[in-house]
Amino acid sequence: VEIIRNKMATRQNDLRLYLDIIEDPSKPDPPPQSVMIFLKHFDSSKQTLHGAGKVYMSRMSKVGKLAHVINQRMRWTPSTPLQLYEASCCMEPNVTFAQRWLHDGDIICFQIKLRQTLTYDMEREGLHSTLITYYDFLQHRVLIVFRPKSEEVDKDHTEFSLVLSKKQNYDIMSQKAGEYLRHNPIKLRFTSTHARNGSPKAILKRALNQTIAEIMGPNYINTIILYEKLDVSIVELETE
Repeated sequence: VEIIRNKMATRQNDLRLYLDIIEDPSKPDPPPQSVMIFLKHFDSSKQTLHGAGKVYMSRMSKVGKLAHVINQRMRWTPSTPLQLYEASCCMEPNVTFAQRWLHDGDIICFQIKLRQTLTYDMEREGLHSTLITYYDFLQHRVLIVFRPKSEEVDKDHTEFSLVLSKKQNYDIMSQKAGEYLRHNPIKLRFTSTHARNGSPKAILKRALNQTIAEIMGPNYINTIILYEKLDVSIVELETE
């Protein structure tokens, strides 16, 4: 063990080993010239990313051969179209594992390819249609606390929080808040707050191109936004 540590973990304080469970005891060794790949499944319908086990693949085989293995493991039909990713980059199916410089322990993510119309509908609702946009969301996600502006907190005016992306715009924020409150998003009015004490600052105008990052400002720590449930559209109020 000391030899392994000195050879492979000289820059680390601890030695971590991966324990591989052999599925077939009659074949204790991995296939020759193979690479062990970990699989992760991005489920666009549930907006989740989970591990899907490991697989041994020949280094000289094409990446596209993984599709058959994945469909079989996930119990999908053999013709289910898949998109494969290494890190956050799409993978070409005709490239071999050796050409991609994949090594033991590398991760390949996959998802079912979506129709263009479904992709458009998901993006319009602020959902992530691909693993790339999901990773981008994880990188830019922020927690925003919503509080009622004037009413006391009760069952109709609750305090709640949402995880959003700093790249999303005002309409997405309003839509998500409306879904939580079960109130028409166009009849919600938001007010920014002072960072020090959370007191009201300025009413947020509905601007389609304004991002949440711009709403929060550059020096945010904990973002609190006040909301009002109106009986009329904010468009009517802003045009009066």
